[in-house]
Amino acid sequence: SQTTVRSLGSRPTEPAKLAGVTNFRVIAVTPTSATLAWDYADSSAITVWGVTARHLTSYTATGAEANAREFTIRDLSPGLGYEFTIEGRTEGNLTERASTSALLPNG
Repeated sequence: SQTTVRSLGSRPTEPAKLAGVTNFRVIAVTPTSATLAWDYADSSAITVWGVTARHLTSYTATGAEANAREFTIRDLSPGLGYEFTIEGRTEGNLTERASTSALLPNG
């Protein structure tokens, strides 16, 4: 069966993305952690940074405080390659995502 929906209004516009971080990089690795650093010109609107580590289909996501410019993700698996992404969040908007990657050493 099919359902048709009619709307008398227009589709709401997507919220504008805020500028993303610059110089997102891995500054240190251990067999089970990675320390990330980034630059962001104005943190007044950011309420939290969302940081994600991904290996294949496995994700680890956590948050960093608004004024943070460095963060360590722990409990990663030795010898695996990870893609790290970061996205800032405000009350109603997100920043553009930035990503980098690293190979963790074996224990």
